Amino acid sequence: MLTLREVRQRLSLINARIQFDKDYGEYRVTLQEWPLYARHTEDRAYYTDDLEDALFTAQSMRKQYNSVTR
Repeated sequence: MLTLREVRQRLSLINARIQFDKDYGEYRVTLQEWPLYARHTEDRAYYTDDLEDALFTAQSMRKQYNSVTR
């Protein structure tokens, strides 16, 4: 089982971020570049209550982003 600290460390390596939303009890995952290029970053945010899911989804988001920007 991953801890939030471990997930944050791994996401920092791929320039992604995770935040915990106390109101909904879920983690919010985004790529760090999106605020610079997108007006509606909330449309691209991913919410989950599972840290492992957050990590795998962020990795997938990074791969998709890299394939589009190259």
